Amino acid sequence: GLAPKIFFAGEKAPDGYEVLEKRDLQYPRSQDLLKMVLEASGVPPSACTAARRIVGSTRDEAELVRDVCKKAGYNAVIVVTSPTHTRRAGAIFRRVLDGTGVEVMVAASKYSEFRAADWWKTERFVEAVVLEYQKLFYEMIRNLW
Repeated sequence: GLAPKIFFAGEKAPDGYEVLEKRDLQYPRSQDLLKMVLEASGVPPSACTAARRIVGSTRDEAELVRDVCKKAGYNAVIVVTSPTHTRRAGAIFRRVLDGTGVEVMVAASKYSEFRAADWWKTERFVEAVVLEYQKLFYEMIRNLW
């Protein structure tokens, strides 16, 4: 309900995917599952757009979104991501889309169990926060050059 269209990038297939394809076995990719869940949740298929281009990082995804916005003439995007990823994702998207006239907003998924009040009590959230700070530090260093 935040936007009229939902765009999601393709992610690299898991190891062994090619073997399954050669055997004509269907293994849904993450973008296939996301589209299926969105449509089952009432989002019309015409509102869902899956990119054909595979991305390997948040920066790659931001560059893909920039290209889509230029081509389609969009002037705003809402980046929906995990609560632990919002800060870095927002910084990357804003940097990549800077000067394009596209406004970037970031929203944390409301379906996450992450809670700012006690995230350090759950191992997976501790790992996610530590990893995000490492990646954030890398982004800061990367952009100095």
